Parts: sequence; structure tokens; C-alpha cells
Amino acid sequence: ENLKLKAQIESKAIKLLEFQKQVRREVLSCMRRDSTLETSFNSKLYKRAKKQSLREARITEKLEKQQKMEQERKKKQKHQEFLNSVLQHAKEFRDYHRQIQHKTTKLSKAVKIYHENAEREERKERERIEKERLKRLMVRIDKRLVSPSKCVFSTLEHVNWANYR
Repeated sequence: ENLKLKAQIESKAIKLLEFQKQVRREVLSCMRRDSTLETSFNSKLYKRAKKQSLREARITEKLEKQQKMEQERKKKQKHQEFLNSVLQHAKEFRDYHRQIQHKTTKLSKAVKIYHENAEREERKERERIEKERLKRLMVRIDKRLVSPSKCVFSTLEHVNWANYR
């Protein structure tokens, strides 16, 4: 009977071995998780609270005030740098467009002068051609006046044709 009882205990122990391992794993994981969460969220649990003296409080206040002033100074400096960069960009923008306007004005003046010169040259050429035509006409008229057989303007001898050359 004793042997039988030992065999039953051993068979039940084998059956419960996996269950026991699982329970141990769950307990260990819960313990790890709880201790990790506690330490990660509230690390002050492991430190002893220390009373702060009046001197330390003043030093802490002074340091906090210095940090705040330094942050304020950095903020103002950053803002000033931003404003300076905006002003610089505005100046460069104006200068660029002023240069473009100057180039455009210069180019339009050059085109205008070119066309005026071309027109003047064309006018001079027309006047020259007209003068040559008149000169040839005068030469033909002079030839007619000189030859009496073909003279059409014999009655106009008193006209001085030299003024029309």
C-alpha cells in the first residue's frame, strides 16, 4: 500500500509539474513587471527624502532664476537673429528687383536708341535719294533748256535753276 501511495503521489507530481512551472513563470514575470514599472515611473521610491535647508533653497532658487534668464536671453537672441535674417532677405529682395528694373530700363533705352538711329538713317537715305532724283531731274531740265529744238521751258529763261540743285 505504501508503494502504491508513493506511485500515485509521483504520477500526480509529474502531472502537476508543468502547471507548477507555469505558475512560477507567471509569478516571476508579474514581480519583474511590477518592480520595473515602479522604478521607471517613480525612482524616488528608492531615495530617502532629504530636508532642504534654507541656504540650499536660496541657492536652488538662484540657479532656477539664472536658468530662466538664460532661456529668456537665448529666446530673445534667436528672435533677433530671425528678425535680422528677415531684414537681410528684404534688402536682398529689393536689391535684386532694383537691378532687374535697372537692366530692363537700360535695355529698353538701348532698343529705343537703336530704332531712332535706324529711323534717322532711313530718313537720311530717303532724303539723299530724293536729292539725287531732283539733281537728275534738274540735269534733264538743263539739257532741255540748252537745246532749243526740244526746249519746252523757253519762256522760263529768267528762272535761276541753280537754286534748285
